[in-house]
Amino acid sequence: MYKILIVDDEQDIVESIKSFLEKQGFVVSAAFDGEEAKAAILKMNPHLVLLDLIMPKTNGFEVLKWTRENVEKRIGVIILSIKDKLEDIKKGYNFDADLYLPKPFTNQELLRGINTVLSLVRFRKE
Repeated sequence: MYKILIVDDEQDIVESIKSFLEKQGFVVSAAFDGEEAKAAILKMNPHLVLLDLIMPKTNGFEVLKWTRENVEKRIGVIILSIKDKLEDIKKGYNFDADLYLPKPFTNQELLRGINTVLSLVRFRKE
C-alpha cells in the first residue's frame, strides 16, 4: 500500500485530495507548511509527496531541495501549483520534481500522474 503525503496550506484542497486518494486505497497524511512537511517526510517515509509551492515558513522549492539532499530513499514528488508559467515549471524540474501539475487539475489527471510517478520510483535505484 502506497503512502502519500499532501503538502499544501489550503485545508480545503488537502481534504479534497485526501478523501479522493483514500477512496483509491492510498494511505494519506498531510502537512500544512514546509517545516511540517520536512518532519512528516522523516516520520512517515512516504512513497510520494504532493507538494504545493506557495506555503508559509518554507516554500515548496525549498522542501523539494531539502528532500533530495537529506532523504536517502528516493521519494516521488509531484508539484501541484497555481504557478503555471514556463519558468516555474522548468524550475520545478530543475529541482528534480518528477511531475509538475498546474492547478486546477481533475482527480483523474492527478491519479494518472500519481500512478505514473509511483511506477517510475519503484524502478529507481535507492
